[in-house]
Amino acid sequence: MAETQKFDVPEDRIRLGVIANLLRIYIEMYIDDKRKKLLDGLNGEEIVLEFPSLGGSVLFKIYDRRIIESVGDSEDAAATLVLKSTGEDVTEDMSPILGNTNSIFGILKLLPMMVKKNVNFKGSAFKALRFLRVIMMGNSKEFKKQKKRWKLMQEGKL
Repeated sequence: MAETQKFDVPEDRIRLGVIANLLRIYIEMYIDDKRKKLLDGLNGEEIVLEFPSLGGSVLFKIYDRRIIESVGDSEDAAATLVLKSTGEDVTEDMSPILGNTNSIFGILKLLPMMVKKNVNFKGSAFKALRFLRVIMMGNSKEFKKQKKRWKLMQEGKL
């Protein structure tokens, strides 16, 4: 019988990988052409989403309206978004950002998080906000349908 090989990977690094994959799936599923146009202004740029509570970050490289994610940091990042988690579940703190609409009102809804210092920017705030608008999925018809399904499932009606 062959021995299984064990890898010594910190749990927080695994969580960062899961978050990176989750964001990639969300973006691929729910991004529309209007938001893909926002990526034109970020072509060739690197955006970092930093999670101090996990001790790491997720790097997004943008090329030709595509987003390539990886776990790690960048010295050449155009912008860094620092998401300070208030609890243990980082995805719970990200859901208000992801569920917001891609509009000026969606950005304004983030102001309380910015005032509480839960969301900070390093580097170009304009590029950070542009990237946030790309990952905000509240306008997507498919996201709205899925959100209704999730609500029905939580209520036990589905």
